[in-house]
Amino acid sequence: MYVEEIEFTEWQIDEIRNALNYYRITKTSNGQQISWEQVRDEIIYSDVNREKYELDDKELEFKSESLRRFAAGTNVLKQTKLKDVTRFLIDDGLLKLSDLEEVDVYLKGMLAAHKYLAASSESSNDFIMNVEGTYSACLESIGGMWETFTLRIIADPSGRFVRVAEMYEVSAHNIFELNTLKARDAYTTIREHRTGYGFAVTEDNCLHVFLSENSPVPSAAYVQTGWLSSDYPILDICLLRHGLRHLPTRHYLAHPDGSTQLFNAFKFIPTGLPV
Repeated sequence: MYVEEIEFTEWQIDEIRNALNYYRITKTSNGQQISWEQVRDEIIYSDVNREKYELDDKELEFKSESLRRFAAGTNVLKQTKLKDVTRFLIDDGLLKLSDLEEVDVYLKGMLAAHKYLAASSESSNDFIMNVEGTYSACLESIGGMWETFTLRIIADPSGRFVRVAEMYEVSAHNIFELNTLKARDAYTTIREHRTGYGFAVTEDNCLHVFLSENSPVPSAAYVQTGWLSSDYPILDICLLRHGLRHLPTRHYLAHPDGSTQLFNAFKFIPTGLPV
């Protein structure tokens, strides 16, 4: 796959947006991030883009404000500008073409499971489109360390399934409200990334998510256990997580009234994606 061949699906745009924000963070000096105008100039005057911007004030067509709004997630750049940004980020080493490729065996496996398990109705499609967003949850372990789970959920345009990226972090302090990776790095001892797919199951549209690390075999999974709120936009979602964790924790706590508290069930709430 070449940059010129990319048609830019929502999840690919999300990868590019994250890499662009990270680029700006890496250019921080004395606590100050460079301006979006400077970022724009570095993109258009880079070795991979300079030739197309050298004539007739072509650089004026690429507005720094459009770049800023794209990075903030409030707009999408035109295809030509997306390709310029993508080429620049790949040349800078912050993005790889493989990051934008969908491994066929993973997708085929998900679609096979979807065929037999997933709900297929107007309400399930509505649910898939409305669950899109970034959600986080955290838990303090027995030893005082913290686990933070961040899920980026992107709906496929078909409305049949979602693409999901998980970031799992172990830290010495609660990093839930720290919104940059640089701020979290001071406390974080483990950071793992998994990607995969999810879809709605049964008539009540229960979300099931399957994630892996460079393997078709899932290494983590989430099953929706219920809503604390039922309206859109989604205010919170309860998910039961299965898979590897690096901190000791109790499996469950039985209460006198017969109810059980599970320590792998989390209340995820909408958050920003740390960059």
